[in-house]
Amino acid sequence: MAQEPQHPESLRNFERAYIPVGKIRHYAFRDPDKSRVFRALGYSEEAGNWEALRAAILDALPRHAAGFDKQDEYGITYEVTLTVSGPLGKEAPLKTYWIYEWGEDSPRLITLYVNAKEWRRWEQAREGGTEA
Repeated sequence: MAQEPQHPESLRNFERAYIPVGKIRHYAFRDPDKSRVFRALGYSEEAGNWEALRAAILDALPRHAAGFDKQDEYGITYEVTLTVSGPLGKEAPLKTYWIYEWGEDSPRLITLYVNAKEWRRWEQAREGGTEA
């Protein structure tokens, strides 16, 4: 499959995006609700493949639009929903939120999750031949 081009509205400075290890290993993999969905993709603490998930996110990041989420005392936050492929061959829409803290120009991941209901709808739409 050919690599998709960079999205014109991708996250600014995506090449310097930072994903704290704890966001994946402790937050995504250990939270009961979040970890269940990541396990379905083939990612887990037990499999020891958190770095593969981080790489998949960073690889997909430039090919998806970033939408403004909010501005507060901490900085400016953007939402990026991207498609992530897992070791089990499944794909899912992964919702990520990134912050540019005041005075910084590199985005940092602040949360990530796959909404199981949205994923089911997304899979049904893809099986029907249309993109969700």
